[in-house]
Amino acid sequence: MSPPAARDGTTAREAPPLWRQLQLLARLIEGVGAGQSLTRLLDDVPPGLRAGAQALSFEVLRHWGTAQALRGRLAPRRPAPLADALLCSALVLLLPDCAQAYPAFTVVDQAVEAAKREPTLRRQAAFINACLRQYRRDPDGLLAALADDPVARWNHPAWWIERLQADDPEHWAALLAVNQPYQRGQTFQARVVLADRQEVAAVANLVVLHRDEERGQLSVRFHQYGDDLKALLKTAFLEHQKLAG
Repeated sequence: MSPPAARDGTTAREAPPLWRQLQLLARLIEGVGAGQSLTRLLDDVPPGLRAGAQALSFEVLRHWGTAQALRGRLAPRRPAPLADALLCSALVLLLPDCAQAYPAFTVVDQAVEAAKREPTLRRQAAFINACLRQYRRDPDGLLAALADDPVARWNHPAWWIERLQADDPEHWAALLAVNQPYQRGQTFQARVVLADRQEVAAVANLVVLHRDEERGQLSVRFHQYGDDLKALLKTAFLEHQKLAG
């Protein structure tokens, strides 16, 4: 017996082609750019495509500033919103630190295919192809040219960066850094305290095990144990023993 087909024509065992995902992704990104909620837009995505669409859209939005800055160098005249969303989404998938791993040739081929299969984008297929191939010819040089571009660096709108710079000239960079996504395997420092015992604290070195995109949560473990952290954990154990009677 064949597995049941979803509304989009795919089955539980059949992954949708990348061009189809890119078409959907472009629509989602276009909607977000128009002020719509990504969460609500994802609710309307067929179940067979929703998980992939969510993962791709989160990744694209994390790197949106970089993608927009790249597109500005590849095509100074901004294309129509849907074409821009498709082009910038494909550029994100070509970035060296993109978490969604696809061969570069596949990304270019499938982005062009997505444009050709979308009536409103068909005439933009050659333009999208030319931009993506131009990026592939010199990715390091194009990315290096963005080193001083704050939108590409922080992946936040220029108006927000400028507002933070004006409101807090000393700490604006640190505030923006807080919103940069943690990657699996990345280490960072955090202050750990006992519940209801704020005076018992330690600085812990943590390593990221997993990042829950939907809930905005990190799974971490201790990476190194300093003396202050060992003392905190000992205190926590003794407190637990008291509560356990």
